[in-house]
Amino acid sequence: MSLVIANLVTIGLALSQGWDLEELMFIYWAQSVIIGVFTYARMMSLRKFSTRGMTSGGFPEPETTATKHGTANFFTFHFGFFHLIYFGFLVMRAPKSLLANLPFLILGVVVFAANHGYTFLKHRKRDALGKPGLAGIMIFPYIRIVPMHLTLMVAIAVDSPSPTVLVLFLVLKTCADVVMDWIELATLPESQPA
Repeated sequence: MSLVIANLVTIGLALSQGWDLEELMFIYWAQSVIIGVFTYARMMSLRKFSTRGMTSGGFPEPETTATKHGTANFFTFHFGFFHLIYFGFLVMRAPKSLLANLPFLILGVVVFAANHGYTFLKHRKRDALGKPGLAGIMIFPYIRIVPMHLTLMVAIAVDSPSPTVLVLFLVLKTCADVVMDWIELATLPESQPA
């Protein structure tokens, strides 16, 4: 519910301030980075975890601290690299009004940071009770890259994105959030006491 509220606050800010796609994308880019930071923190805070489905050189990955650190570091590099590329696209297309709207953009980012911080604490508490899958934790944040990637490609192809593109992005972004929540709920049994 708090995630839906965070999205609604951002949409409200975008509509009331007359933002274009690029300004809205900066908030959602920052949200995705925040998710990446909390995902890294969640992986690093695990005491017990499953490596089911994870292999290296054709052999199952052991459930060790080294595996946890290696997975968290790989995720940080890979997820961070994607976001560095997206940031470059956003900066190249940044509107002149970006600096004038900076306080509202920061407010949108803070709302998402508070939401994902709260979610992180809930996950960490649940994780301590069971044995969550390390691979699953690493995969969830990538769901958000899909709508961002598609929208960026459309925005690049269209010189000045129309309100239709903005609506498309909002729908894709909201769907990604809902899907991620649904997937996390569907995997709850894996986090229950072993």
